[in-house]
Amino acid sequence: MNECNVGGCGEWRKSVDMAIKELKESDKKQNDEITDIKTSQAETKVYIKQILERVDDLKVLFTVGNNSTNDKWVKVVIELIKSIGTVGAIIAGIKILG
Repeated sequence: MNECNVGGCGEWRKSVDMAIKELKESDKKQNDEITDIKTSQAETKVYIKQILERVDDLKVLFTVGNNSTNDKWVKVVIELIKSIGTVGAIIAGIKILG
């Protein structure tokens, strides 16, 4: 039997309207969250690019000059670069998830 034949058409319509309103609100919230994630992703890409540029600068700095002095510091700098990269990755992850 049809809902409207029993007299419940008005209530049915209200429930459908309420469901549509909830879906629209949920859609807006998800769109806002997606926009925030895209913004964070773009910022993270910039940070990664800056880190890689600095790593390249350090490589150039240590390839120019005295090789005997460089050999002593190369291992230290490599570990430092790894640590900076790890910290950068953690910060990027926090920014993306936060």
